[in-house]
Amino acid sequence: MERAGYAGTDSAWARSWLTWGVATDTPRERCIVVLDRGAGAGHVGFFVMGTATEIRLLGGKQGDLVGERRIRSGWWAIACRADRITAGDRAS
Repeated sequence: MERAGYAGTDSAWARSWLTWGVATDTPRERCIVVLDRGAGAGHVGFFVMGTATEIRLLGGKQGDLVGERRIRSGWWAIACRADRITAGDRAS
């Protein structure tokens, strides 16, 4: 994030992203999605796309690689966060 010019969270904990940026009810490309894995654990990735049955996230540790992962919709997504520019961007 910082290499791209955005403030990060300075933490490796996925749930640290719950307070980053602004909350959004409508996932958009480039939003941060935080997933709940139970027992306080989580996973975080960039929203790529979504359908009625799944979302796709770009993230690290996808089979020890950076890449896209399909997640069944409703799979314990607990937050979608956007930077202020993405949240206000209406052209997509």
